[in-house]
Amino acid sequence: MRRTISAILGALSATMALLIALPTISYQNITWVIQMLLGEFSWIATLFGVGAFGLGALPRRKSPLGITLGAFGATMSMVPFIQVRRAVRMNEASMRDTLGSQYDQEIAPDMKVRIAQRRWSLETSLGERRFGSNHVCEVDRDVVYLSTPQRTLMLDVYRPTAPPPQGDLYPAIVSVHGGAWKTGNKGEVFTTHHRYLAGLGYTVFDIQYRFSTETRWKESLEDVCAAVAWVRRYAAAYRVDPARVALLGRSSGGHLALLAAYSALAPGEVAAVVAIYPPTDLRLWISMPHTEVTDFVGGTTADLPVDYNAASPTEHVRDGLPPTMLIAGYRDDLVAPAHVELLANKLASTTTPVVTLRVPWARHGFDAFLSGLGSQIVQYDIDRFLAWRLYNVNHPARSNGHVGAESTPDTSDQRKGHPHDG
Repeated sequence: MRRTISAILGALSATMALLIALPTISYQNITWVIQMLLGEFSWIATLFGVGAFGLGALPRRKSPLGITLGAFGATMSMVPFIQVRRAVRMNEASMRDTLGSQYDQEIAPDMKVRIAQRRWSLETSLGERRFGSNHVCEVDRDVVYLSTPQRTLMLDVYRPTAPPPQGDLYPAIVSVHGGAWKTGNKGEVFTTHHRYLAGLGYTVFDIQYRFSTETRWKESLEDVCAAVAWVRRYAAAYRVDPARVALLGRSSGGHLALLAAYSALAPGEVAAVVAIYPPTDLRLWISMPHTEVTDFVGGTTADLPVDYNAASPTEHVRDGLPPTMLIAGYRDDLVAPAHVELLANKLASTTTPVVTLRVPWARHGFDAFLSGLGSQIVQYDIDRFLAWRLYNVNHPARSNGHVGAESTPDTSDQRKGHPHDG
């Protein structure tokens, strides 16, 4: 019986380790999600491997198969943890090179207490993340911010219940979801992250936008800009400082966040951008009809070269853009890390501050769970980047007094709930 259990645990560990090591097998089914999760929680495969090796190596009736498979699984699944030191070193260097060697001293003291204190912890890995519960914020769902010919666009508001760590107003984060510009919705798997950010002291606006199945890239971009304008217009209703609004997006949402901040919004409308595994140059893919990119733009690069130029954030790089954080997983073969590297290199030649976080073992969507290894590693720096920009004791943002003056949104035909419904 012990030999059988050892062999089973060894086989499970070895299989998990192989899935961690192999390139993503398919994005068309759940295989991608399984491989991504195994990379983030590789310690599970390690435990199985250690268990298989230990049981198989006990005196009397040893299990050579269990020992072999267990040793292989445990060794291979340790690779992400081996790479952590390198990732931390690179990311910390990027933070200090960009924000200054003493950037952490510029963060408001009360904010320092709230943000993640360690890059990784066992407690968080087992599912505990401070400020991640339902008790740190109130949620207003299905607030309408824009009516379009295709559909009515709504947002969810995650409002902090604790006082701001600094001042009387909260900064705002406008979150733009991913989904290849053709699917997805507000909420979904990143709801926990919105609650976490609200617990830190940010009011999070999780928005919808029109898809490539409904319209084209210019209209999707207009929707993101309209959401930012709506947040600034009704800032008083949510105790938000309209001078401290940041954009945060993942994948195609990261692309739209960057494009809005770099090409469509006026200077000062957003104070920072966080883009996680974003496409930055839409010409980096093979241009074939009826792909996600060509449907989004409206044709191939040969058909619409001007549109591809205008729709690529890399083409709008210049001095004076909002401070930017770019995050890439180096096992991401859906949106290749080259997208982040290209934009980061172009920004490096300007006065625009850019922090680049690299996670060697991470795949597309790796930050879906706050307790994952890569998610913990980057969240530590995301916390500090946002706090440095939005809760800075030396350079507090100031509203110009011309936005955020309306304390009550016009709800006549624009929404399904009051802004302060729980």
